[in-house]
Amino acid sequence: MSGGAFHDQTVLNPTNKFETEANIFAAHLLISDEDVLNNINDQVCDYEIAGKLGVDINLLSLKIPELAKNGQI
Repeated sequence: MSGGAFHDQTVLNPTNKFETEANIFAAHLLISDEDVLNNINDQVCDYEIAGKLGVDINLLSLKIPELAKNGQI
């Protein structure tokens, strides 16, 4: 198994609730709401936004639903 595949599986399929919460916390810590909101309206894919912001796509994939859950998107 390659390192990338392991990383993707670990972030998106955490083994417990605490890992999930830790990953969401990391997403909020590393990615500002403003950066996501400014870029999400550009109608580009999540991979492009992650690349532009210099963050892992998996963290961005956790951040976006959190913004939606809070009514920001």
